[in-house]
Parts: sequence; structure tokens; C-alpha cells
Amino acid sequence: MFAAAGFGEAVDLARTVADTPLRARSAEAEAEATAGLIGDPAAVRTRMDACVAAGPGEIAAVQATAGDPGGERTRTALAPR
Repeated sequence: MFAAAGFGEAVDLARTVADTPLRARSAEAEAEATAGLIGDPAAVRTRMDACVAAGPGEIAAVQATAGDPGGERTRTALAPR
């Protein structure tokens, strides 16, 4: 997915570098934003609406860990209107 989105160099680096911190840094902010919904609730809602308008009928938002207060706030803020 990242290679198809134009981030092939980062994918190659991630596959070949054994240094985990270096590998993690190779993921550019733009790549993260391409695959994730990152930002304040208004920015995320805008991106979700654009994704749904482009084709899928729904988006699944999964919080990182069960009982995570930040995840709970995010899920509440982004609940269907």
C-alpha cells in the first residue's frame, strides 16, 4: 500500500534496516497521514468524510488499546452524527 502510494523508498528502507528506531523514523509524516486518520477531531472528520465520499461506505476506527482514555475520547468525538 505504501509503495503504491509513492513511498517505495521508505518501504525498501524498512525492509532492509535492522535498526528499529531508524526504521521507525523512515516512515514520513506524509506516509502516516496517507494511511491513518491523524489530527484534531475536525481534521479527522473531514478526512473521514472525504474517504467515505471516495467509495467505502464505512470506516472502522480502532483505538490502540482497550480502556485507553485517548481512544475513548476519539471514538466518542468521531461517532456517527
